Amino acid sequence: MLYLLGYFGILLMGITLGIIGGGGSIIALPILVYLFKIPADEAIVYSLFIIGCTSIFASINNIKQKNFDIITACKFGAASVLMVAVTRSFLVPNIPAVLFTFNKINIYKSAVLLLLFAILMLVASLKMIDNNTATNANTKPNSLLLIFRGAAIGVLTGLIGAGGGFLIVPTLIYHANLTIKRAIGTSLLIIGANSLIGFGISTIHTPVHNWKQLITFISIAIAGAVIGMAVSKKISNQKLKIIFGWFVLVTGLYIILKELFF
Repeated sequence: MLYLLGYFGILLMGITLGIIGGGGSIIALPILVYLFKIPADEAIVYSLFIIGCTSIFASINNIKQKNFDIITACKFGAASVLMVAVTRSFLVPNIPAVLFTFNKINIYKSAVLLLLFAILMLVASLKMIDNNTATNANTKPNSLLLIFRGAAIGVLTGLIGAGGGFLIVPTLIYHANLTIKRAIGTSLLIIGANSLIGFGISTIHTPVHNWKQLITFISIAIAGAVIGMAVSKKISNQKLKIIFGWFVLVTGLYIILKELFF
């Protein structure tokens, strides 16, 4: 039963990526850990590959429709990709499995990363739920800010296996003045590059033990992306973001409660 829910969740992840260009890792990581019982470190590696392949696939359609900004992708994406490589190569391997001991209780790296992930989910959910923030199309994009934010999201991707789309899309809308469609298309390519580079480096320290299972996940996610891209033509992205924001909020609270009290 848990596996059936897990496969449905992977499909939903692909649908979400296909529609709003982000949020896939928010769904993927909890599914892999809690429904498929994959250890957190290995689940992060799985998540990077699933998100990377699905995002690249979905980005092809957006590029064909010219929903993509190459200059923004280069500025934002280069900084992001660099920090993914640095984080996965040097930072993650040197973080001990047990971070510290408090009152004879071991505090594990995996639990802390999941809690960090959940906190970011809560922040992202409030951003998606808030429908009052508007862009200023007359403001010139701030290149330094884009590079800085790209680097920060790269560190995030490297640490917790998150593609970062739920942060990339708002950044491209509000700081690069892209339309929602162009922000989604640009985000997907950045997410794909970040995730696949992070995956490649991660396999040095955390090899994949079940390629058959991983390929199954990717196939289902890509099928979801196809559905999502078709649905995106018929419904409002903004309305979907609000609905998804509530889903992210509930999921984030669930992870926090599970890690702290169960």
